[in-house]
Amino acid sequence: MRIITINWSAINRFKKTWPCHNIHEDADLIVVAIKANGDLVDYEICDDEDNIIVENEDASAALLALFGAARVHAVNMTPESLFMDNWIYA
Repeated sequence: MRIITINWSAINRFKKTWPCHNIHEDADLIVVAIKANGDLVDYEICDDEDNIIVENEDASAALLALFGAARVHAVNMTPESLFMDNWIYA
């Protein structure tokens, strides 16, 4: 299993490109757990004080697109990233 941490800057870039994102306005950090094949296992959305805003709900199409973009970015960063378990998308 791999963990992707999506930082505030990536969340805000995504919100600008996906107007109907439905991502909570206080979202500061999203932590996503995925299987090696890319299947979603779990996720949490936190505010800037690390309080959980959303936990383990059905992910919207926008969130799934954000998770996919984060995974693609992480895999394309370096070939070594394929062997890492923790990725950061900033």
